[in-house]
Amino acid sequence: MNISPAARITTCKVFPSVLLYFLISSAITCVVIFRVDESLGFLLSILLMTIASMLLNWESRSHFLMISICYFGLIKILFFLTLDPITGPDATRYYAQTFRFGDLDSFFTAVVNDIQRNGFFNATSYSQYGLVYMPFYSLLNAESPQAIAILNGAFIIMVIYLWGKLGSEFMPDNSKYAKMVVPLLFFSSSLSYWSSTFLKDSLSLMLGVCACYFMIRKKYVRCLLFAALAIALRPYAVAYIFCYWVFIKRKYKTALAATLLSLAWTLKTAGILGVINAFPMSARILISPNPLSMENWSNFFLPTIESFFTALILLFSVINFCLNRDTRSTYCLFGLTLLIYACVLTLVGHSNLMYRDMGYEFLSGGDDMFRKKLPFILIIYSAGAYTLSTFRIKIQSNFRLKK
Repeated sequence: MNISPAARITTCKVFPSVLLYFLISSAITCVVIFRVDESLGFLLSILLMTIASMLLNWESRSHFLMISICYFGLIKILFFLTLDPITGPDATRYYAQTFRFGDLDSFFTAVVNDIQRNGFFNATSYSQYGLVYMPFYSLLNAESPQAIAILNGAFIIMVIYLWGKLGSEFMPDNSKYAKMVVPLLFFSSSLSYWSSTFLKDSLSLMLGVCACYFMIRKKYVRCLLFAALAIALRPYAVAYIFCYWVFIKRKYKTALAATLLSLAWTLKTAGILGVINAFPMSARILISPNPLSMENWSNFFLPTIESFFTALILLFSVINFCLNRDTRSTYCLFGLTLLIYACVLTLVGHSNLMYRDMGYEFLSGGDDMFRKKLPFILIIYSAGAYTLSTFRIKIQSNFRLKK
């Protein structure tokens, strides 16, 4: 359905007002109900979050988008019922912190002491992430670890919304791409999964996307602020912020130079074996959890389906690369950013293994790639949306020629 410019302007004016009133009333309602019954409060929060997502001023609105938003809400409820949000030692410590302090004042005092002692960028993530979720838990008076899925889910919706806005920078003339990239991200089981766990990944991803968004919009003060927060929470956030920027702005020469620099730094730090491992690391980023492992199908069923779907999209991308010369520069850019991020994760894994006095060998990862791939999912699905949209354009143009 085509919307006239006048109608679009009116819609843009109306929707923020409606959304603001809706969010304020929803927040008050959820806080009250959550204090009475946490499960009911969670379900209501997800329902209202889903409705609020539909009211956002998306770049391209379609039935497919509305279905994907509803799917995101349903999966959040499914994970609430089936997924343990305490997935490891970090999540255990984050959650334990909600009971460790008697009130917020004592927590904030501990945070100030941590920052004064170690510096802003070296303060623990328990302090930095705690600055966000501790007030949230205090407001709701929550005890259940599942409540973090509400906060992290809101971060993921903001990530998808901003990435959808940046999509017009990546492919300004392809409306089919704009209609595909956002729904694909809402369908991402990895984003739903990790935003349902008691971990900092959703927040660090949101901060990184905000930094890239303001960089592209030339709001450099805000960009530096969000980049600093993202780096404080996850030191290598600068790498995926850079990857977002070169990918969205199509900085081919910059990406190539950064790739060569990343390989050189990997060679210096981890040796030739580190450089070799960076290439299979690229495959791990793309296809993780491994769909060939039966254990992954039992432990991570939906994310493994997503990984299988990603593999199919990659196959179509290779076919598209071979058949359509015009697409090759974009796929090369995707490959360069992938290799940059693979080098970063290779160095992170190497550092972790060295810290634990463990040997570094061929195919050594040193960390959970299913979790660490999360920031790159945005670029993976952007490449997937690009493949699907260009395939569709090619098929339609061939069909018209035959007619």
